[in-house]
Amino acid sequence: LPIYSIVDYNQNDLSRLRQYLAEVNSLRGMKPDAGIRAESDGRFNNPLFSGSGRCVAQPATQASIVVCENQTKRKLIVSAYTAHKLCHKCGNNPDVDCHNCSANISLEETIGDEAKWTQQAVESMAFDPNGSTHLAYLTTDRDSKAYVGARRGQMRPLVHLIDTQHLGKAVHNAVKQASLSKTLLGPQTADKKKKLQMELAKDMKCRAEMEF
Repeated sequence: LPIYSIVDYNQNDLSRLRQYLAEVNSLRGMKPDAGIRAESDGRFNNPLFSGSGRCVAQPATQASIVVCENQTKRKLIVSAYTAHKLCHKCGNNPDVDCHNCSANISLEETIGDEAKWTQQAVESMAFDPNGSTHLAYLTTDRDSKAYVGARRGQMRPLVHLIDTQHLGKAVHNAVKQASLSKTLLGPQTADKKKKLQMELAKDMKCRAEMEF
């Protein structure tokens, strides 16, 4: 029997889940190459802003990108990629003797390159043994670069969607900071106008989340 590493086993399992989603599409009457509806986000072992003003490099050494499907209630993980600079032999000294380095990116690389890590995660989907699977829709944060990386990774049409949580916050902040006309709120005191504008911002946030 072949001996699989943990990484190989995990990749095979993710491939099996993607083929399951392709079968779900088929059962729903969709075309075989309809693609997967998914969402993606990245996390780092340290906040990227935590070293601001104290070090020239980003303080994180590990980045994890997860792509989850949005087609079933199970929200299965369909792809993932972890970038890290961890090696007990290298440490902070790249001039050590040649060895089997456990890090998969160099110390000089930007750990916060979410687009690059998402591209790596999406590219792995093209090597499924039972046929290539791809993303049709990808939901991300409003300020995320994951969509750019996903589009590079599969080189196929991809629709970018913004998650309602961040969209609602963006609408709320925009209305709260907007300069409203005097006729909109009527003759009110400054304090009353501020409270009414806050209520309007909350209402617009709820409407945006309900609409999408």
